[in-house]
Amino acid sequence: MAVKKAYQQWRDLAAKAQQIETDPDIALWQKVFRVPGVYCELDLSGLRSKDRHQIFNILGQLNVILKRYEPETFEEYQNMDEKDLREMLRLVKGQTPARK
Repeated sequence: MAVKKAYQQWRDLAAKAQQIETDPDIALWQKVFRVPGVYCELDLSGLRSKDRHQIFNILGQLNVILKRYEPETFEEYQNMDEKDLREMLRLVKGQTPARK
């Protein structure tokens, strides 16, 4: 049951992230800051090992990009290159759980 609940939570968070990502009133740099933050609520302990590893891999890739900029504040995301911002959003979109 815990596994089912964890995957439902993941799907719900993915839907919330998609709402932010597709909102035309939110600037790209703000999306990149907000969308990954949605997943902070995700209980990884209920996910299968391969899915946890997928998430950790994506987080690692995001960190590689962020290391180039080392933003300390929300506003510093607007100084990031658009190509990197788009890549970060693409990576986070990959965090969506597979449908069964």
